[in-house]
Amino acid sequence: MTGAIINPLMLLSLGRCGTTLLMNYLSCQPEIVAFRAYPFETRVAQYYAHVAGVLSGPAVGNAGELHNTIIAGKPWVTGNPYPEQAGPEWHRNEFSPRLVSLSRDSIRHAYENESQRQGKAPKYFLEKSHVLTPAPRYLEKMFSGYREIYLVRDPRAIVASIITFNRKRGYDGFGIEASPVDEFTEGLCQTFREVRRRTKEDGSALIRYEDLVISPDEVLSNLLESIGIAPDGETVRNIIARVTDMSDIRDLHATTGNNRESLDSWKANLPSSYETAINSSIGELMKDFGYR
Repeated sequence: MTGAIINPLMLLSLGRCGTTLLMNYLSCQPEIVAFRAYPFETRVAQYYAHVAGVLSGPAVGNAGELHNTIIAGKPWVTGNPYPEQAGPEWHRNEFSPRLVSLSRDSIRHAYENESQRQGKAPKYFLEKSHVLTPAPRYLEKMFSGYREIYLVRDPRAIVASIITFNRKRGYDGFGIEASPVDEFTEGLCQTFREVRRRTKEDGSALIRYEDLVISPDEVLSNLLESIGIAPDGETVRNIIARVTDMSDIRDLHATTGNNRESLDSWKANLPSSYETAINSSIGELMKDFGYR
């Protein structure tokens, strides 16, 4: 491996919030590397963080709960072999640090190789994840230069987009069809509460999808500056133009003719039962994010 240090930049959000758009923008930056296969869900860092978290379970005491949480239904690593005890001292004092070091080195090696393939010398590697998954918290402990970005969207638009996207693909995604309206809405509320708590506590960048669509150059420039990358206006504009021209990705992922149309499409597509439930359970919380 090279001597360059590449640190994690995690994009934390919910489904249908515009993560594909923001991942596309950020991964085109010279100082940021990501695996660019659509839909930007290659989770190398999260996998190895998950490995370290589960296999060092006897030292941290909760790995048995984590075996199935990186991707639902795909337990790549088994649970805690010592579910009833903290584990022997050799495991606590030697094995866990070695596992963390192995996982961290594996992550860096993967992204150094990808950086070379793309011709970049980046400051960050970029992955996206749901707000409530545990892997980002492990990465935060593993890398001193860890940074994260939160991306939100009007929850009414999230639900409308999920329903429309599921109809486009022809199958149920995001668990919406399998969940009662109130239960699904409460999950949204829980996630928004957690975003509010974390961004207030640690000052992580908070981006609204609506602002990203209306003023992408301003939002991206401010975001880059907040994570220690000097924004270059011409580079940012060229990236926005390049991503805008990627009609193949947009055709696969979009539910409207263009991004601006997606801002208000929920008003025609959101079932009244969801609108009532969202206004009831998240209405006051939405105001903290500038939604009325």
